[in-house]
Amino acid sequence: MRRDTRVRIATEVSTGTPSTPVLAGTFEWDSGGLLGGPDELSGTPKNLFGLPNGQRLPAYARVDAGVRRDWHVSFAGRDATLSTYLNMQNVFNRRNVFGLLETPLGDARSNLFSPGRSLTFGLEWGF
Repeated sequence: MRRDTRVRIATEVSTGTPSTPVLAGTFEWDSGGLLGGPDELSGTPKNLFGLPNGQRLPAYARVDAGVRRDWHVSFAGRDATLSTYLNMQNVFNRRNVFGLLETPLGDARSNLFSPGRSLTFGLEWGF
């Protein structure tokens, strides 16, 4: 049996990213993390409010970290891999703004904040 262990750290930093406000209640986003998890986005561009990229977002900084362990084994005469991983998203628990929401009447604007610190554990089997 052979084992491989990897430690990964990913960071994203930006300032003044252009953004377009979206209509409140019509947009949903879930980040999978910088280490390669799936992002989920729902909504429609017809719900944009204002000029495309007409607003600028504040500075954004995020760090994700993870460890992955692979065990290479033989199963039924075939090479197989059993993998486990533990990822921490938003290590420093920053409240980053990644978008803007506008009310239907256009009288109030609020920020869309990225999720706080979270852990993801996974187990995978491949052959």
